[in-house]
Order: sequence, then C-alpha cells, then structure tokens
Amino acid sequence: EYSSVKDILSNVGYYNTDIAYLDYCEQIYRKLEYGLDLDELDMEKMAPSKYDVVKKEDGSVDYYRVDLEYARPYQIYIKTLASSTSGTWTFRRLASNEGQTSCIRIDKAGHVSSTGIGEDAYEIIYGGEDSLQTYKQVIRFHVARNSRFTYQQLSILVRKSLGHFGLFAFTAIFSVIFIFFAFRRAWVRYAALGVSGVLGFSLAGFSELIQLYTPGRACAWKDVGIDSAGYMATILLAAFVFSVILLVRFVIHKKQAKKKDTDGE
Repeated sequence: EYSSVKDILSNVGYYNTDIAYLDYCEQIYRKLEYGLDLDELDMEKMAPSKYDVVKKEDGSVDYYRVDLEYARPYQIYIKTLASSTSGTWTFRRLASNEGQTSCIRIDKAGHVSSTGIGEDAYEIIYGGEDSLQTYKQVIRFHVARNSRFTYQQLSILVRKSLGHFGLFAFTAIFSVIFIFFAFRRAWVRYAALGVSGVLGFSLAGFSELIQLYTPGRACAWKDVGIDSAGYMATILLAAFVFSVILLVRFVIHKKQAKKKDTDGE
C-alpha cells in the first residue's frame, strides 16, 4: 500500500533527511518488491560462452560459473540498483588446489585475459572502506580451447610475432650497427654483443612491467621471453656474421701469407 520506502519510514514515525541513506533504502525496497539482487554481474555485456548462476538456499547468489574461450578478451561489468560511492575495483584470486596454476588474469579495469587452459576463481569487490555500499561476488572460470581459428587468435599471433618478437629484433639492429662501427677488435665486439643481449632482456622486462600499471594490459613472463627471443635472434645473427667475416679475413690472410712465402723462395 506504500508507494516508496519514504512512505514506510514516515508511517513508522522515522524520517531521515540523509538523501543517500534514503536512496539506499529505496533500493532495498525495490529488491524486496521486485526480487532483484543488489550486486548482479552483467553477463549479457560480458558475453561468455556459457554461464550459470549458483544460488544459496535463501535465493541470493553464491557464485557465477562462467565458461570462456581461450585467447578471447572479456570485460567484467556489474549492475547495481544502488550505486557505490567508490569506483574502486578489487579482484582477489581465491586459493586454488595444490599445483594448480592460474589461467585467468584480471587487470584493475576489469579486463579478463586467459593465460592457459583450466579453471580459476576470483572474488570481485566493487567499493571500498569509504563507500556507502560494497558489493562482492565470486566467479569460477572454466577456460577451454576453441577448436576453430578465430579472429582473436589471429590478432594475438600477429601481435606476438610482429609487436613483440619483430619489434625487439628490429631494435637490436641499431645496437649491432653501433657495435660494428664503434669497436674494431673482435673480442670487444663479442663482449659488446653479450652486454647488448643483457640490456635487451632488461628492456623486455621493463616494457612488461609498465603494462602491469596500464589499464587494459597485463604483463607476462611469456611476453618477456618472446621479446628477449626477438632481440637475441638479431644478436646471434650478428655474432654469426662477425664470425664469418673473421673467418674470411683469416683465410684471405693465410693465402696472402702463403703467396708471399712462395714468391720469396
């Protein structure tokens, strides 16, 4: 018979002028009236392959079981009837079975990326200590390999081969050119190539570390390895070319020396 929670509070003789509190009570009233959860995850926007909502005995959400395709990016969305006063996202990985490695990575902006095949679980917290409402939900992920070759997989292949391996291989060319013209002795060149390889590995690690604090990106040791492999490919090729040049010079020098000895006789 009451049109809003404000009418209810007025009827019982209590009326708080705190607008935020009244709005929050209004959302509770709507939850009781329409049976809506205050902290639902928007699976329609996330668009997983399949999902199930596992509920408790009282009808509230216990956790979400979500199936994802490997190598496909996803985004977590939350829909709340009462807006949190804090925009803070927190993603806490739940304890897994012994020996089970993580197959899901979630950055601070809610971007989900798969790092392997398997199962993983995260607790999602929206809000903080200073917020009026804090929402928590648990997602249990199941990542399966897609049998068909998708555009996302092609994108990852191109990005890994050109954006990581190719870019660092090209960067190492400048180091090789500098070493070739800056040093004349062979052992100095080889030593400089070794130092350049170490610097290349450091550069790869630093570039991935930056992505750890970049929204929508994630760092991975695998990417460090791909970057370093691209850099070292150029370094090793340069070392091979230097060795061939030294060998050719040595053979030419030996022939010239032999010819001089023959002419002297």
